[in-house]
Amino acid sequence: MILIKRIEKDVWKEMFAENAHLAVFDERIKKDKEVIDFALIAVDQDTDDLISYVTVREYDKGHAHWYWGGSFPKYRGRVSALRSMEAILGWMKENYIKMSFFTQNTNHPMIKFGVKHKFQIVGVRLAQGALLLEHVIEFDKINQEES
Repeated sequence: MILIKRIEKDVWKEMFAENAHLAVFDERIKKDKEVIDFALIAVDQDTDDLISYVTVREYDKGHAHWYWGGSFPKYRGRVSALRSMEAILGWMKENYIKMSFFTQNTNHPMIKFGVKHKFQIVGVRLAQGALLLEHVIEFDKINQEES
C-alpha cells in the first residue's frame, strides 16, 4: 500500500530537496530557485521506501501546480512508480479543483500519465533549451463527464 505524506516547504528544503532532486534528475537543485508551498512524498507502507515525490505550488485555494517530481531510481519504470503518482494525483483531487504541471516534450512516461488521467495540454513553453508542455486538469469537469 502507498501512503502519501505532506512535507512543509521549510522541512522539504532543509532535509529532502537536494537529495531527492539529485536522485531523480541526476542534477543539483538551487534551493533558493525552487518556489514551492509544500511537497508530497509517496511511501511504500511495507518497506518505508520513498517511491516518488512532487513539489507543489499553490496558486490559490483551488489550483495547485506540480513544480518538480518523479520516481526514485529503484522504482523508475515499475508499476509501483505509476501507482505512487496516481496516489499523489488522488491526494490532489481530494484537495484541489484544478492542477497543472509542465513536462518536457521528451518525457514520454509523464506525457502518457497526463493523457491517461485526462489532463489537457494547453500550452508550450521554452525554458533552458527544453520544450515544455503545460498540462491542466479541472477535477470537477472530469467528474461531470464521468457521471
